[in-house]
Amino acid sequence: MRKRTITKWWLSGLGIGVGGVILATVMAIVMSAHIVDLTAGNRNFVPDSFFWTTIILLALGGIACCGGSLVQLVAQIGALFNTHHLANQAWFRGLLSSIIIGNLVLFVTLGLQFGLGFSGNAYAGLVWPGYVVAALIGFVSMVCYLVAGPDGMVDQPSESTAGRAAEDAGAGGLVQA
Repeated sequence: MRKRTITKWWLSGLGIGVGGVILATVMAIVMSAHIVDLTAGNRNFVPDSFFWTTIILLALGGIACCGGSLVQLVAQIGALFNTHHLANQAWFRGLLSSIIIGNLVLFVTLGLQFGLGFSGNAYAGLVWPGYVVAALIGFVSMVCYLVAGPDGMVDQPSESTAGRAAEDAGAGGLVQA
């Protein structure tokens, strides 16, 4: 992938993910306000069509957020392949280590969330900063690459250029009149 394509994919994933987070957040607030309104005066809650609409939109926001994260992961993998072609491997090593560390923090946080949550521990709600740290590690590393990183595909000759060079070398480089 060229750096321009990586940039487009990563920014698209960022937009999709942010849109999903906004949609899910707004629907969660609307749904909680609707439930409070329906249960005023110690009445039992009976789900209505508005409730189910907010549930569906909340789920769609979550799906959009996950989809945006996957698009960004594809862009990160493309950046890894792009920087692997460079003679200086510093960008490759930096991106690889930040992706590994960010995902390690994410999975440890998920493990703590599920482990503490299923055991009924009150500390399960206190592990959320791990998600922020994991997101910041990936975000900062990709922004650094997109702003200052080199394009590893620029040094590679395209197939059409390589094919023409081979044809010229086969003909001896001489043009007959």
